[in-house]
Amino acid sequence: MKNKLISFLLILSTNVFAQREFYELRTYDLKWGTSSELLNNYLKNALLPALNRKEVNKIGVFEEIRHERHSTNKIYVLIPYASMDQYQKIYESLPNDKNYINDSKEFNSIPYDKVPYSRYNVSHFLAFEGFQKILKPKDGMSIYELRSYESPSDDAYRRKVKMFNNGEFEIFTESGLRSVFYGEKISGNQMPILTYMLVHESMELRRIGWENFMAHPDWKKLSSIEEYKNTVSNIIVTFLKPLAYSQL
Repeated sequence: MKNKLISFLLILSTNVFAQREFYELRTYDLKWGTSSELLNNYLKNALLPALNRKEVNKIGVFEEIRHERHSTNKIYVLIPYASMDQYQKIYESLPNDKNYINDSKEFNSIPYDKVPYSRYNVSHFLAFEGFQKILKPKDGMSIYELRSYESPSDDAYRRKVKMFNNGEFEIFTESGLRSVFYGEKISGNQMPILTYMLVHESMELRRIGWENFMAHPDWKKLSSIEEYKNTVSNIIVTFLKPLAYSQL
């Protein structure tokens, strides 16, 4: 199954995508009552250093900002590759990386019933044509907003992506909303769906930014275009905070 996925991704990796980054988003579902320390040690001391040695940087590691009505136990890992080709090469070489193997020994020696997560889900994204590379936020911005837009059909999805590429990024910036990445999802669940990430200094500044966005004359004009109507059927918003060793 994994080999088939890689073959599919390589077919998509044509010259038109040469400058667009390729994102892997892992979501680890931690078992309640277990410590995340073992997983964090593996990510911090084994996986991230191995990827950094292979020139993969700006790797984000997050946990959810919890509140009473929504409490989960997950760790999110966002890995930005320069291209699909880089992803494929690292995917094949990592199991043979001696340093990585040695650094992973502690985690790989955990008894099967003590592994701290039940499963982890993986999604893959192509960076948007109009926002091709991940942006590392400035210091002091620690509230990350992960937003996913489900579309009712593939056609509606393509029109929503086009809407972003035709001016929505600039409206975010002018409204005071800071972007991290925008991704067209090409594998994973809930498709068709796109995902992007914003970052804020505070929830109050987030509120002000979104108010500015909704009142922006360019947004009102863009959202009134018939082609862009009814392109989103559901919006999923998750608030995240970076772990101490996150590179974003």
